[in-house]
Amino acid sequence: MATIPHPIVRAGTTIRAPVVMAPTVSNRKKSPACADAESTVSSIRTATTVQSETPCPRKLTSAAPARNQVEASRASPIAGRRMGIMISCNVAPMRKSFFFGNRLSMREAVLIAGTESRHGAQYFTRARMLLAERGISVVESHAVQDKEELQRRVREAVRSGAKLVIVCAGDGGQTVVVGEFAHRRAVLGVIPSGTGNSFAQSLGIELELERAVDTIVNGKVASVDLGVVNGTYFANFATIGLDSEIAAQTSHRLKRIVGMAAYAVAGIGRVLTHKPFRTTIRWKKNKLKIKTHQMIIANGRYFGSQPLLPDASMTDGRLTFFACEAAGHLQLAELYVALARGTQTSLRTAHYFETRKLSIQTRRRQPIAVDGNAFGRTPARFRVAPRALRVMVPQSFPENV
Repeated sequence: MATIPHPIVRAGTTIRAPVVMAPTVSNRKKSPACADAESTVSSIRTATTVQSETPCPRKLTSAAPARNQVEASRASPIAGRRMGIMISCNVAPMRKSFFFGNRLSMREAVLIAGTESRHGAQYFTRARMLLAERGISVVESHAVQDKEELQRRVREAVRSGAKLVIVCAGDGGQTVVVGEFAHRRAVLGVIPSGTGNSFAQSLGIELELERAVDTIVNGKVASVDLGVVNGTYFANFATIGLDSEIAAQTSHRLKRIVGMAAYAVAGIGRVLTHKPFRTTIRWKKNKLKIKTHQMIIANGRYFGSQPLLPDASMTDGRLTFFACEAAGHLQLAELYVALARGTQTSLRTAHYFETRKLSIQTRRRQPIAVDGNAFGRTPARFRVAPRALRVMVPQSFPENV
């Protein structure tokens, strides 16, 4: 029996098979015409190829008994007095992916990129292409030039009901948007495009664009902790003192040119002239008084490219504190070398612990930075918001820590 020829279908085009009258009683013997029509429909299903020039969102209606038009046609090739098949690019293939609860998520996303990050502008276009190739329909996308606009766009997407919002940004961009997801059902997809990308590393996300997109497509949803400083959510870590000053003085242009080395270049002068300060740290029933150049309070596991503590985690409900007592400039340089190597806990003057909340006071008010962004001055109160953020992570990410 001959197969009906078919053209290549463009986006939005609908193909219908010839309409053939069929018996209304299902247990009656099929007529030759009906059997021939069913065979024709089967040929169209097998042979028809749908090609779309642009990704098309899949539209689902919760009231319908079938999930989409294709499934409805397959479930009942003979319905009422007519028979037909509809193929539409508005229906995405039902592939196994990540889940929201027990229900397969809609494979649609909003993509927002911060172009001030090191690779933000470059990754924006490529990310849309890679997501489309992997079956994610980007229903809305924005490239913005500053963090305030990035935060506003994310807030609008989350409040409009978007289930997956993908943010292409560095640590500074990611940290300004995490509060918009806190304790909500919306899921954050992370594409690291900055200089350090410590937040992505804390989540186990590889830094190559293709691998990050693969995590969004094939990963899982995890609920991870967020940090809170003076009432504001942050993603990975906060610093007080010298490191905050260096972060504020490091230009975006320099970071685009030399990457992580930009912090060393910008910080040489401050390291040689910075004066230590006295501080008091309180947590639980403990109190620590030291003289130091800087302090690190981390929600995430990584500071730079190394774990701050060997067993630090984003799912343990605790913050990590680290500081070294002040010494000469040679010892300060030794601290930065140790942080780069991940051996800082072996330093003789190191103080570190984990806690759910702590408060910090300094004799002279010191600058605070959260993930590289300037954030006021001391005093500061920190706490952890357990499991406040839903985010896409690799399948291997350990959740039950």
